[in-house]
Amino acid sequence: MLKLINKVPAGTFLVPLIISMVLYTFWPDLFKVGGFTEAMFSSAGVNLISGLLAFATGSRINIQILKRLLKHQGALLLVKIVIATILSFAFLALFGHQGIWGISGVAFVAAMFSVNPAMQLSILEEYGYEEDGMIIGLSTSVTLPILPMIIYSTFFSVEGLAGINWSPILSALFPLIIGFILGNIDPAFGKLFGPLVGALLPFLGWNLGQSMNFMEALKSGGAGILLTVIFLLVMSVLYVADTKWLKHDGLSAFAMMSVAGVSTIVAPTIAHGFPEIEPFVTSASSQILFASIITSLLIPFVIGKKYKKV
Repeated sequence: MLKLINKVPAGTFLVPLIISMVLYTFWPDLFKVGGFTEAMFSSAGVNLISGLLAFATGSRINIQILKRLLKHQGALLLVKIVIATILSFAFLALFGHQGIWGISGVAFVAAMFSVNPAMQLSILEEYGYEEDGMIIGLSTSVTLPILPMIIYSTFFSVEGLAGINWSPILSALFPLIIGFILGNIDPAFGKLFGPLVGALLPFLGWNLGQSMNFMEALKSGGAGILLTVIFLLVMSVLYVADTKWLKHDGLSAFAMMSVAGVSTIVAPTIAHGFPEIEPFVTSASSQILFASIITSLLIPFVIGKKYKKV
């Protein structure tokens, strides 16, 4: 069975996610029975597994390869942030909270800043770029609501950046930093915890699937499809940057072109500080969920067609 799963691009992450998503769509409370079962097989385990992945990944980062990592993956992530920032400000300036074509301002901003670190790590690991997968800590930080909050605070709030809670981004980086420190103090830590990365990806895929209701995603309608298309068109610039500017094969760019399911929390999080977007929260979350499901299925398929596994 594992051989069949491995034939699917990013299969060890994607196949558990799909099975879990189907089960959650029809039986959302199947694993909500408390105890070990709920902690392990429901969405309750996402934060723990993500933290362990960041720690294990950090333990493998040799300080000598950090410069190369930032030079490629870090530069590519920076390109994404710059693109997302410029387009988010432009969208809000032109269309405001209401947005256009059913896509609200908060939905657009959340999508533009979204990166699926689990999908990114799974793809890079599977295609022989294990060292590049160490960027997961920074990718996770970008995916959190903090950058969309900065956009909204800068654009709309009289308090500006002073009213932002920075603790979420620090908490996302902390496990990576601890793993990095231990791995460089003693490389044995990297050998001990490094193999956890591959072993944890199926569990993360399963846990993320336990928050994806496909029927709810379909409620986003044409706006969800349009947002997904816009996201893919905009982020195709990453492929150009990766191949033309950074002189790589483009695989890392594709690995960043998937929307994270966790980005569904961006709209409700921002609504706490900006109550005026409350009417758009439900539709924005549905659109982000739709984009997450579609890109999670599409990107591995495209990569599988374009690249051969190492």
